[in-house]
Amino acid sequence: MLSALLWLGLLQLISAMSIPLSFRVFSRMPDRGYAFTKVIGLLIVGFSVWLIGLSQIVSVSRLAVLIAIAILAFVSWIAAGKDYKEIWSTTKANLSLIISIELLFITIFCGMALLRASIPDISHTEQPMDLMFLSSVVASEHFPPIDSWLSGEHVSYYYLGYVFVGSITLLTGIETWVAYNLGLAMFAAMTAVTAFGLTYNLVLLCRGSRESGIFAGITTVFLALLASNLVGVLELFRASGGGDSNFWSSIAIAGLTQSEPSNNWFPTDSAWWWWRASRAIPGAITEFPAFSFLLGDMHPHLMSLAFLLFATSLSIQIYLQQGLLHLSAFKFLWPLLLITSISLGSLIVTNLWDFPVALALIASSILLNAARNERRLQLGKAIVMNENSLLISSTTGPQNNSPMPCVRIFNFSEKGWKFNQKLTAEELGTHSGFGDALAISESLIAVGCSEASKTGIVRVYKKSKEKWIHKATLRPSQNSKTTKFGCSVSADSGVIAVGSEEKVYLFNETEKGWVIFESFSIETNNSEQAVKVSVHNNYLAVGLTTPSSGVLRIYRMARTRWSLSQQFSSSEMGIRQLGGSIAMNDDHVVVAGIGSVAVLKKQKTNWVVSQILYPSKPSESFGESVAIDNTFIVVGANNESNPSSRSGKLFVYELSKNGFWSAHAELSASDTSTNATLGTSVAIANGYASAGAPGQGQGAVYFFQRSLDKWAPAGKIGGPWRLSRALSAIGLLLFSSYVVSSPFLMNFESSAKGIAPLSDLLTRPLHLFFIWGISAFLILPMFVLLLRHSLSRETWSPIRLGVILVASLAPIMLWLQPIYGIPLFTVILLLFGLHQIGYRLPRADEALFAYNPRFTFIVGSLVIIGGLIWNGIISNERGLGGELLAIDRLLVVLPIAILMAIGFYSAWSLAHKDSEHMRHGRFGREALTRWNGFVPIFLIFSISISLIMGAELFHVVDIFGGELKRFNTVFKLYYQSWILLSIIGGVGLWYVSTKWDKRTLTGRTGLTAWLLVLVVIFGGLSYYSFAGISTRTQNHDYFTLNGLSYVSNTAPEEYQLIKWVNQHTNRSSIVLQGSLVPCTASQSGCNDWDPRLGRIASATGRPTVLGWEGHEQQWRTNHALLEERQDDIREIYTTTDPSVAKILISKYGIDYVVIGKSELEIYGTKGKEKFKEFGSVVFEGTDLLMYKLD
Repeated sequence: MLSALLWLGLLQLISAMSIPLSFRVFSRMPDRGYAFTKVIGLLIVGFSVWLIGLSQIVSVSRLAVLIAIAILAFVSWIAAGKDYKEIWSTTKANLSLIISIELLFITIFCGMALLRASIPDISHTEQPMDLMFLSSVVASEHFPPIDSWLSGEHVSYYYLGYVFVGSITLLTGIETWVAYNLGLAMFAAMTAVTAFGLTYNLVLLCRGSRESGIFAGITTVFLALLASNLVGVLELFRASGGGDSNFWSSIAIAGLTQSEPSNNWFPTDSAWWWWRASRAIPGAITEFPAFSFLLGDMHPHLMSLAFLLFATSLSIQIYLQQGLLHLSAFKFLWPLLLITSISLGSLIVTNLWDFPVALALIASSILLNAARNERRLQLGKAIVMNENSLLISSTTGPQNNSPMPCVRIFNFSEKGWKFNQKLTAEELGTHSGFGDALAISESLIAVGCSEASKTGIVRVYKKSKEKWIHKATLRPSQNSKTTKFGCSVSADSGVIAVGSEEKVYLFNETEKGWVIFESFSIETNNSEQAVKVSVHNNYLAVGLTTPSSGVLRIYRMARTRWSLSQQFSSSEMGIRQLGGSIAMNDDHVVVAGIGSVAVLKKQKTNWVVSQILYPSKPSESFGESVAIDNTFIVVGANNESNPSSRSGKLFVYELSKNGFWSAHAELSASDTSTNATLGTSVAIANGYASAGAPGQGQGAVYFFQRSLDKWAPAGKIGGPWRLSRALSAIGLLLFSSYVVSSPFLMNFESSAKGIAPLSDLLTRPLHLFFIWGISAFLILPMFVLLLRHSLSRETWSPIRLGVILVASLAPIMLWLQPIYGIPLFTVILLLFGLHQIGYRLPRADEALFAYNPRFTFIVGSLVIIGGLIWNGIISNERGLGGELLAIDRLLVVLPIAILMAIGFYSAWSLAHKDSEHMRHGRFGREALTRWNGFVPIFLIFSISISLIMGAELFHVVDIFGGELKRFNTVFKLYYQSWILLSIIGGVGLWYVSTKWDKRTLTGRTGLTAWLLVLVVIFGGLSYYSFAGISTRTQNHDYFTLNGLSYVSNTAPEEYQLIKWVNQHTNRSSIVLQGSLVPCTASQSGCNDWDPRLGRIASATGRPTVLGWEGHEQQWRTNHALLEERQDDIREIYTTTDPSVAKILISKYGIDYVVIGKSELEIYGTKGKEKFKEFGSVVFEGTDLLMYKLD
């Protein structure tokens, strides 16, 4: 057991060295990534050893591993930077969690090591193959490793997992046949702590307690590593004598044909009864981790479990990460970007099947990150417009790393508004408030910066040729205690009016620059006061609002002095919070409150109230913004639901000949989403009405043009499309993954020939229940409880739902229509995309979207999809001619597709909801976000069940055919779903328990019932593992980690030969063994699935000419090469002509020849004597010889 302690100690050292790096990578995780230190450490060390081996500068050796550990230490040190104090304080604060994680790791490692010590033999199924890969990695001087079962060729299989084990093997000097069993223990423990940490962090992100996180984490570890599918429960029922022949025939699982009472507490009808749970679906493998570790095959899918979970953890971090889609990420987030690229690329080399799943998780998280942070830039929060120019401000959200605020300037042309210039003030910083208020007058622009410096400033720009140049900066008077200076600005006739919380200032331009020539104090003590100003000709209107009242003051300039002329209060006009927004022209002042707008008309030098405007239906947000030209008034109502919640609306009023303002139009945009807030700002000029919608993604400004007597949509200006950045980030990530894995891919061969629709095999719903019933029991209640939040009116978006439905139904549509489905699906997306981004062909648009653009798009898309499905059902081989197989399959996959669509929609909606919360959050905080953990939960759930659905629609075309055509597809996809749904199951049990009626739970009856349910479920699920362990260990009478101990007992001479070869031969020496062994299945001998075949090569890594031929066929495309080698080996052993044998020996570079019982029985004794001419005997036993050839 010293080897186990040495192995464990080295893992702990690597883990400790990884703490600073993990701390930086998982900066948004509650535990700061401690649970992932073992994975991240082994990933960097193993990946570095792989690169060193590929470089061929340093041989694969103990030195290479030490260099790799030094690389880990260096990267971790660089990542830590100056954060060591924070790392130390965080580590101390999480000490109890760290102890829990370490205890879990040591417990699982030691438990699995004890299990392997009880059944150490590497002797059945594909264990010899796995040992061969490990030995090949350790014995190769450089990478790619030499295939020990095919001398002269490189390994054409996913081998990076073996590099992880081999790195520790090289450093410790442990034999590979011992390292094999320790590797299994290591992967089990790493999977446990990674699953635990992932679940723990999700629970805390969902605002659960630490104790709840630990509880959910332990539940996940149980579901992931100990629980079986329900076939394990059926084994218990069968062993107890339950069920009649009809019941077991209806189950239709191979081996479970009748009741088989057992005289023990576990089944005794077969020593391999536990195998049946991995074949719950006929013609497919339904393996799960408990079965894998009980079996003991160290396959890539088992070794990659922890790394798939690690990639899932990275996807959560990526979703939560701020500043991800900016160039500055390469500087500040390089640890996250580096580890993500290495993790994804390494999965290709560890287990290629896991790469698409990890990529889908991370790519989806990047897209959701864009949705979560879409409020960071609020284009259209303020707009102003005159006959020649349009100004749009882009203000920032509350996050610390929001982009720089700016003002975009557009010039009017015959073709509409053309971009001219962008104004910024980088020296003021991100949160200066630059653009919170705008004003334009002829060749002058004023931009308010109410958060700049301590008081606020206003920047003045003047036009020079075709560009606007910063000419002056306005500030309040010295020694004043002014705040929020620049919260409102207005300009006219060379005068700039600036509002602040304490005073209103008027600036005039002189030869010395802009000077204050008048200021008016605001007599109020209310800290929540808002100030609005509007100056026009000789009049200044000032609106002062508080939560309880409002005042409109009108100042007039007489000769050279400004003085208060009139004052109107909320109580006088009957308008709440009067003065919230103001607009003026020569004859009218428009002032808004909550729910109504007052219009004042000029009569000589005074202003009188001529009319009160109301919306068609009462609206609290009516009057959020106002604008006026000579004929029209535009009023914004940004919280109107039309139809999406808070999408916003505009009200247009026209001045009639009798001087009365009448309602003329109500305007809204066809593509506004929930919380778009159209009407936050409005402007009108040149026959165009414009409205800002800062909540529409990154913000947008919509235009409506008056044509004859109607207002029609005239396009929009959108904020920077974060989707393009997200897609670019995904493309960059995909490229980096390819670069990381390219040395492997260049040498990789596979018998897989692509993906094909599955038309003749179908999983029975009963079998799906046996496999996924417990997952559904634990997850769906949480799913239902959360739907009231994700499908609420507040988050409702028909367009979002339409996109998700199309994407979720696409696999079914493509399965039904493999030829027509792809182009028609592309047409649907193109139709949607063109309409959404604002391109309009008037006649086509009127024809396609005459009734309602949103409604007709969704209905039209569903009609097209429905038509494709119906056509698929009634026409091709999947339809009626195929005995209604399409309908049977749709009954299985459609419910999964609907659940998947709801999951994706919920993730998107809750990310959008958090984005809206952050929009109103305080500076630098996300105190209002509630869904940080639930968004990844819905995402992981949806991708998991999409794998289950995919296995019912398509299969990978490989060497298996007929009823076994989806043998591997179901195996790999279900395996990934199992581990991911285990995470959601652990969270689901916690979440549902928090929503349980506490009175019922604490009542004696309710508590007993609840505990009984849990005991029955978890007891039933654990029965398989414990019963399987008892069965597997009952006939073993030795306790060791030596995987070749069975060889030392059954073939002691061969065992001694293996040790001799391992110690006395060069790593590149080729040792010829027979490629056939005697067996009852074939008189000529068996060439696959026998542990005697290529055993020396498997144990030592010294290549032989040909090992397991059948498996080599799976990994390679040139099968004729394998047949040629089989014939050549027979010729070498059987020929009596030394010259013929010499040619073939030279052809393969053979250094040693083994002659044992198997070789003599298969090839005979005639050719044995010739080897004396080629070399000398270096090992001799009773029935075993090995020649070293000269």
